[in-house]
Amino acid sequence: MGKSSKSIVVRFLSLLFAAILVSTVMANPITVEAKVKKKTLKTFSSLSNDDPIYLDSIAHVVKPGHYRFKIKKRKNSGAFGIIRFMAPKEKAYSFTVTKVHANKKKTYANGYFHILQKRMEPDGYLYSERIADSGLFGSKNTGLARKKRSVDIACYQNTVMYVEFYVSASRSNYVQFDFTIK
Repeated sequence: MGKSSKSIVVRFLSLLFAAILVSTVMANPITVEAKVKKKTLKTFSSLSNDDPIYLDSIAHVVKPGHYRFKIKKRKNSGAFGIIRFMAPKEKAYSFTVTKVHANKKKTYANGYFHILQKRMEPDGYLYSERIADSGLFGSKNTGLARKKRSVDIACYQNTVMYVEFYVSASRSNYVQFDFTIK
């Protein structure tokens, strides 16, 4: 085999290898999943006090990102959990709940979330005001419940918001769900 024959064979094999590599990548695209931050929220059987100072003391602070929240509860009852979010910049933020489930398989879990915003009266009195509701979310699509619920809100920089969750599932000790802020 001469020098030109070797170079033709090497070139052919390298092109063949490149074609196989490209077809493999196209057939099996590489996916990168965002890192999920897991957190068990403080649980409350009722959340009647909406004073921002109280809410600041009990809420888990979050930033834009992907979270997996767990709310522990008593069997056959519901429970509340709350997070605090401060907008890092002025834009429209999307708050989304997905992948709702209870700790017992085949147990239906559901809930909702409200978004409260910290406000101040001219005399300096702080209060929180409900500015959005998610509607009912659930572990499967039923009547009013949907597997995915989303709320979009336009915010100024440093706007403080509280997201109040309520979850329920019979015969379960907790409800877990994914929550994304982007």
